Amino acid sequence: MNLYPHLYYGEELKEPGKILHKLKKADKKLDAYVVLLSENPSDQLEIRQMKDLFGKVLKSRDPMIIGIGKDYDDCVKIVERIAGECFKKNRNGNLKTYLRERVI
Repeated sequence: MNLYPHLYYGEELKEPGKILHKLKKADKKLDAYVVLLSENPSDQLEIRQMKDLFGKVLKSRDPMIIGIGKDYDDCVKIVERIAGECFKKNRNGNLKTYLRERVI
């Protein structure tokens, strides 16, 4: 499991610690969504259902989980929050660079 050190949580997500615990235990019944750092050079972030992380394709890629939200709309709000922070700090929309710089 590849979790971003400054993990974002959606505003609608109740009990984020419980969801995170279930995610680490690979509970395939999780009904939540995640924001991932895209491995595609032409994309920056992607939103997926949490259960997709346990499928063959995503499991083999081990994507960086940036945020966890209750549903798709909650994850869209996370992306908007990240974009706002990025623009405020760097005056651009390069979210991948912004997120990586926060780790260093």
